[in-house]
Amino acid sequence: MNTKVVASKKKKNNNYTVRGEVIGREGGVPGTCGAGFSTGAHLHFEVRRNGATVNPRDYLGTTLSWPMAHVRVSQEFGWTDYAQAGAYNGGPHTGIDLVSTDGYGASVHATGTGLIIFNGISGGYGHLVIIDHGGGLRTYYGHLICS
Repeated sequence: MNTKVVASKKKKNNNYTVRGEVIGREGGVPGTCGAGFSTGAHLHFEVRRNGATVNPRDYLGTTLSWPMAHVRVSQEFGWTDYAQAGAYNGGPHTGIDLVSTDGYGASVHATGTGLIIFNGISGGYGHLVIIDHGGGLRTYYGHLICS
């Protein structure tokens, strides 16, 4: 498994990324290392403020940019029908799921400038990238294609 940092090696800190930089590709499908507990190709996008999950829609388009250019939201944040059916061990859906309308493997971009603090395999997230934007704000990008 390759867990190299995807931020540009031209920068002073290899873990530093800027808003809009490609950090991965959407689409870890079931049976691949990037899938985790995914039921199909999509990006699970999560925002945490001081360690607590918050609704990404409260930040997208304002504090943060969207992680993919052309998307369809396949599952919202919170107590979705899928969450109520027990999909998340009795808890709510912790992010939003995005499917690219450009097709499988679309570029996933950093939604804000920050430090990549994790880039590897993590349980249900599959291939996960976490960016720390400072001030207690972190973004999670799950179910990425393994490279």
